[in-house]
Amino acid sequence: MTEERLSVIFDTSGIASDGYEKLILAYGFTTMVFVMLALALVLYNVVFVT
Repeated sequence: MTEERLSVIFDTSGIASDGYEKLILAYGFTTMVFVMLALALVLYNVVFVT
């Protein structure tokens, strides 16, 4: 049991250290998607309103 718990602790710490990079990547990706959606919305409004 102790060995399994230690491996779990090490796994979660590794995930936590890797998690920061993944979090930054995910944050940048989502912001890029939101910017793309905003631009698409603006273009849509320009095309259909005018």
